[in-house]
Order: sequence, then C-alpha cells, then structure tokens
Amino acid sequence: MWTDLANWVTAVASRYKGQIKYYEIWNEPSAPTMWQGTDAQLVRLAQDARCIIIGTGCNSQSVYTQIGIDPAAQITTPAFVSDDYQTLKDAMTNYLQAGGGQYADIIAYHGYVQWPGAPERAATDLSNLRKVLTNANVSDKPVWSTEGGYGVYHTISDPDQQAAWIARYLIVQQSAGLARTYWYAWDASDAPFWTKTGGTTNAGSTYGEVINWLVGAALTSPCVATGTVWQCGYTRGNGYDALAVWDTAQSCSRGTCTTSTFNVPFGYTYVRDLNGTKVAVAGSAVQIGIKPILLETQ
Repeated sequence: MWTDLANWVTAVASRYKGQIKYYEIWNEPSAPTMWQGTDAQLVRLAQDARCIIIGTGCNSQSVYTQIGIDPAAQITTPAFVSDDYQTLKDAMTNYLQAGGGQYADIIAYHGYVQWPGAPERAATDLSNLRKVLTNANVSDKPVWSTEGGYGVYHTISDPDQQAAWIARYLIVQQSAGLARTYWYAWDASDAPFWTKTGGTTNAGSTYGEVINWLVGAALTSPCVATGTVWQCGYTRGNGYDALAVWDTAQSCSRGTCTTSTFNVPFGYTYVRDLNGTKVAVAGSAVQIGIKPILLETQ
C-alpha cells in the first residue's frame, strides 16, 4: 500500500511541479464512503506525501525514490466535513492527537451548512474548530474551507432566499477569520452559480457582489447579533467605512419581503444592496431584512 502511494504521489508531484501549489491529503475522511482506515494511517499518508512533495517530515520506515520534489508547495490537513457523520470538532481532534498537525501548513475543512440551516452557523463551526486548533498548538496555521455551501443534495429554489443565504454565509465566515473559502460548486446541477448556456446566474451575481464588499476591506468589528439584527464593520482607509446589516427574524420569498427599521449610525450616507445598487440614505433609518445591505460613508 505505502509503496503504491509513494509512487502515485511522486508521479503527480513530478508532473505538476510548480503548477499545483496546494495538496489536500484526503477528501472528507469522516465519511465512511471516503475513508475506512485509522487516524494513524491517515497521518502516515500525510507524512509520506509531505516528504515526497516538500522534503520534510520523512518516515524512516518508508522508502522514497524522490523527496522534496516541489518544496514551494504546501500541504493541507485532510478536509473533514462540518455537518455529517462524525462531527468536525471530534474528527479534527482525533487527527491532530494522532500527530497530523506537524505535517500540515494549512488547516482544511469542508464548511457546509445544509439548507435550511441558518448560514450564521458557519461561524459557530469555525469557532469550535479554532478551539481544537488551540488545544493542539496549531492555532497559528491558516484555516481554509476548501469546499462548502448549502449542500450538493440541497437546493434553494427561491432567488431571494438564495441571495440572502449566500451573502450571510460569506460575510460571517470572513468575519470569523477564515482565510479562504471555496463554494461547491459553481456548475452544480442544483442552484448553480454558472451554467454553460446562460453564464452567471443570479446566485453567482450575489456571490460576486459580496466578494466586492469584502475583498480589500479590513474588518473593524466582527459580526455580532443584537437580538436578530447582525452588524459587521469594515474600512478601506481614506475615510471610507461600511457596515453590513441584516435581520434574521424577517422573511423574503418571490419578491415579497418583510423588514424592520434600523437606525443608521452617524456618518453613513449611502446604502448598497445585493444587486450592487447604491443610493443615498433618506433620513435617519433604513429598512433591513434577511438580505444583507451595506451602509457606506462614501
């Protein structure tokens, strides 16, 4: 087994040296359909892969034809999934206790929150994971959700609910300190972000708009809820500040949406919606619902 593994990793790393920058050791090993070995075996797999690709952490019991093929590459942990089978917290705890942390540059997991679960739960999952990393003394490593969303076997057919869920999911993950998140999947058969015939869908446009809100902005106040109203603060310098706001107690379906009144803090003069439409704030309050809006000072 280990010889076959070493040969396969050697072939892949040699062929794609300089092209593959990150290697994820295993896909969702907490799912029995993906992995039925032990944590010790999973760690050994990571150790051998690291030796072959990076050139460090080699196992004296293994025979390698080549080591250190691509030292510039990085290795992630296996990506345990957040909401199925064994819990993310328990699965990652067991892997790190078996010694897996020393062979990873990046902590990877799959951050699913299956619909109709609230997307804000993504922040709770990440908080629980960070406690595990702290206990294992690997809290200095970046954390990536290398796959996630509302689930490949679940779909949100209503475009308003879809936009609200996607936006909140991305916002709370960024607020919780996730270094990277990858949506699965842009071209999925259910509720895709992109189709071959139609191009980018409404869901994909929402994703793109929220990315515009977040990329390049520094988080000044992490997302917190007062009752059912969530607020997250950002800045870009040069006097620009922004505040993302939404109310989880509201509803929205097929264009019929309930809202609550939110008093706009001093200095915020514009409001932007998930369509990218930006207008001046009229008066001292705005209406907020389950779809986040962005209050801006400029």
